[in-house]
Amino acid sequence: MDEVRNVGFIIFTALYLNPILAILFFVNFTFIMKKIVNNKDYRRNAVFGSFLLVWIFFSYGLLIMAR
Repeated sequence: MDEVRNVGFIIFTALYLNPILAILFFVNFTFIMKKIVNNKDYRRNAVFGSFLLVWIFFSYGLLIMAR
């Protein structure tokens, strides 16, 4: 029964949260581009964006392995 709950959580995370995370990544990417153009420090946004990107690929990988 625990395995069913784990698979359900993975599917929920991959299908419902990833579009939100993808939008956050795109918005963060545009902020990084604006900061690069304006010659400002963008490292904090770059770290946040890389975590978002890693989470998107990680959760889709979990979904594929759960099948």
